[in-house]
Amino acid sequence: MRRFWFLKKMFILLFASTLCSGIYVYSQNVSVKQKIKPAFEDYFGLPRTSVFMHLNKSVYVKGEEIWFKGYLYNRSKGTPFNEPTNLYVGVYDSSGNQIKKELFISQSGIFQGQIMVDSTFNPGLYFIRAATSWMRNFKEDDSYVQQFKVIEGAESVVESGKGDLDVQFLPEGGHLIDGVPATVGVKVLDQSGKGIQGFKGYLVKVSGDTVASFKTNKFGLAKFNFLPKKEENYQSSLIDDAGNKVRFLLPEIEDRGIGMIIKKLTGNRILISLGTNDLTRNEIGNKPFSLLFHRDGLLKHRDITFPPDESFVSYILHAKDLHPRMNIVTLVNDEGNPVTERLVFNSNGFEKDVLSTTLKMVQEDSVQLTLFKKQKSDSLQFLSVSILPLGTLAYQHKKNILSTFLFSPYVKGYIEHPSYYFTEMSTEKENDLDLLLLTQGWSRYDWSNVFAEPPSEKYSSRSGVEIYGKLNFELGRKENLLLYVGDRPDPKMIEIDQGSDEFVVKDYYLEKGDELQFTTFNSKGNLSRPNLYVKLDNGLTTDKIYNPKRDNFKIITSESSEPYNLDNFILPPKTIALDEAVIVEEKKKDKYITSPLVSERRMTKVTEQIKNMYPSVIDIIRSNGFRVVITPNVGYDRIQITSNRNRTSPALYIDDFYQPDFNMLEDIFTTEISSYFIDRSGNAEPGAGGGVIRLYRRIWSDEDSVYDKKDSKFFRHTVVKGFSAIKEFYVPNYSSFTDDTFVNFGTVHWEPNIILDKNGKANFDFDSKGRTEFEIFIEGMGNDGSLFSTRKTIRLNSSQ
Repeated sequence: MRRFWFLKKMFILLFASTLCSGIYVYSQNVSVKQKIKPAFEDYFGLPRTSVFMHLNKSVYVKGEEIWFKGYLYNRSKGTPFNEPTNLYVGVYDSSGNQIKKELFISQSGIFQGQIMVDSTFNPGLYFIRAATSWMRNFKEDDSYVQQFKVIEGAESVVESGKGDLDVQFLPEGGHLIDGVPATVGVKVLDQSGKGIQGFKGYLVKVSGDTVASFKTNKFGLAKFNFLPKKEENYQSSLIDDAGNKVRFLLPEIEDRGIGMIIKKLTGNRILISLGTNDLTRNEIGNKPFSLLFHRDGLLKHRDITFPPDESFVSYILHAKDLHPRMNIVTLVNDEGNPVTERLVFNSNGFEKDVLSTTLKMVQEDSVQLTLFKKQKSDSLQFLSVSILPLGTLAYQHKKNILSTFLFSPYVKGYIEHPSYYFTEMSTEKENDLDLLLLTQGWSRYDWSNVFAEPPSEKYSSRSGVEIYGKLNFELGRKENLLLYVGDRPDPKMIEIDQGSDEFVVKDYYLEKGDELQFTTFNSKGNLSRPNLYVKLDNGLTTDKIYNPKRDNFKIITSESSEPYNLDNFILPPKTIALDEAVIVEEKKKDKYITSPLVSERRMTKVTEQIKNMYPSVIDIIRSNGFRVVITPNVGYDRIQITSNRNRTSPALYIDDFYQPDFNMLEDIFTTEISSYFIDRSGNAEPGAGGGVIRLYRRIWSDEDSVYDKKDSKFFRHTVVKGFSAIKEFYVPNYSSFTDDTFVNFGTVHWEPNIILDKNGKANFDFDSKGRTEFEIFIEGMGNDGSLFSTRKTIRLNSSQ
């Protein structure tokens, strides 16, 4: 008998190795080619994106701003979603009802903004949600939702008891099959849905024999292995802290089916075992099956057939044979119908970029922070940094950019703390992640939708505001309709089809408060006020978050401790508290320049002489030693600029926004620029090996305008449905920077626009507010799709 067992084991291993090499295949499952692949092409043909928002805190007081930096990610390509796209950012109450919604623009996969916590916010839990109009095309919700809290006055909290338990038994692959070895996941949750750690459990027969035992981890998860038999009666007992036993029943054991067990082995290998019973084996005969390894429309597959007289088949794959990162592993039968499914995260080759930091005092309260990473990259890396006092209670986000992009799009259940699995990753956390995926069961993609309801492009990917107009007069043959925005002197000529009295201007960037001014212009240069109707559409809709999941925030002192006094935590604007005196302070308006390496004194101001010598900004760029080639009638790379020094392209910024190409420069005249900074060396800017070009547009006044638009020759319309203006970060006027209230809830600094150079390094300065110890929270994404998420504790004159 022992010899037979050994020979059988050797046969399984031989079968595994031959299957792995792709040689040993009994028959081909044609349903993959005829049904699965066409369904995937239809269902995943439209590109899918994920969005992540880095909020500077999770707890706010009235009078503060919610500062955020957003990142948009193309999941199938694993890179930023570079097309300009509208982002709709809404705030919702604890029941999921919309309170407000604002519009921001994503360029090169990044966006930023702020929302004031004003008097409309009552103390309590809220949600902030970011989505694009394109996401409405899909049944799966790809919007990003993050919880935050608003507090005021003196508050405390009392920890609630565990209450009734929610115990779930979740077989791997979704089924318990009679006579087939199985792995069963366990979830033990309290009444709030939070996992309970340390619960011991036993699976026993009615006879009293113990079949398996388990103990839950910090998230209330566990697993056990056993051989289910339908003729046996099983029950599970959990033991609480007091030693009391609570009994629960297992899921039903099925007569027919195929079980799947997946285990990670050493050496980046993965064991996949499929098993069935005699009843099912006789029914399937030699019909072929296929294992699918898929994600976001990416598909690999392996045809398999159960060997004659065998009810089990196992084989070993190397992790590199799977897709990197998340894999949905599905077994389908010869008709292409899914039988069993399991999520697997492939960490082979996945190394999160590690960021290091150093901090040093520059002068008085000015501190310089240096960020650097060991892995060098030719692509730009964009980061956002929140700096809070050491010991803060105001940053308890449960998500980070890695969990949002690599994990959340594929699971359908609530995850208690997704960022845990992608922070300081270790073997223990990899095992915890695999246990979590085992208990998650099937992915969030409904196979009936994949086969029968592919998405259609009902909603476009918007990148601006649409202006609809209707003329209430007849436009002459030699008349043109012009549009001015605000005080900008450059008008847009509106094209109107012959015989039509309507027009549409699409994808136009308009901020709230901008004034649209329309006028007609004839061949003699005369202006006249048009009679027309104007309507704007920014795509904003009112929606709701259904069944919002509330995280537990332990942010306030316990009832036995003295509560924090938040009264007068933030003083009214323009005041500084000095003991009993209040001094009025006028704010200085400084020009905002993103890069700390570019100051006002290094900028070149555009003079009348420069305007005359160089009519366009391209002329200025050429005069500074760059090679400019313009190819007419070409799309994306119509304009190419390279350094004469090393033949690489410079980094281009317009008003501190990074531009992915140079096409915009064709339409910018020097009269529109107030100042510029051009450096050919590439040493003065992060990520600018070919040099850097920074252009700053003029802030126009009425005397700059070609025409006086205050007269009756213009039809005016004030923009209400426009983009929200992006503010420069400021620290609220806290009453104190030294008390415990500031330590726990205050903000030291927020830096949304950090770019690592080709050496993986960036510097910036901030005001320490007299403090020497900080907690620093970093999120970010590179042009190459690299992702960053780091939390650092740092002290002056020390490094991490």
